[in-house]
Amino acid sequence: MQRSRGHNSIGVCDYDIQGLSKIGPDPVTTHACYRIRLYLFGLVGTGAALLQCFNIAVLNTFWPFFTGIVVHLLAAMFQFARIILLPPEA
Repeated sequence: MQRSRGHNSIGVCDYDIQGLSKIGPDPVTTHACYRIRLYLFGLVGTGAALLQCFNIAVLNTFWPFFTGIVVHLLAAMFQFARIILLPPEA
């Protein structure tokens, strides 16, 4: 399947790259796709932090610590892909 030029799919939303420059200075409040990803990563990060606290208090195992590392790596990879795929003026 071939996509038209200027169209990408990242995560849960499809969007038109050429249309991103028309969003304005605050895309989080005006574009639902950004809001979904912001809240998704915020929720997952908060869950990982709570799991870390629970690990310190009760579990004392390695896998919750590793979960925190994985959450940060996934967020960083997503942000890197977003930087690469978006045009400089967006």
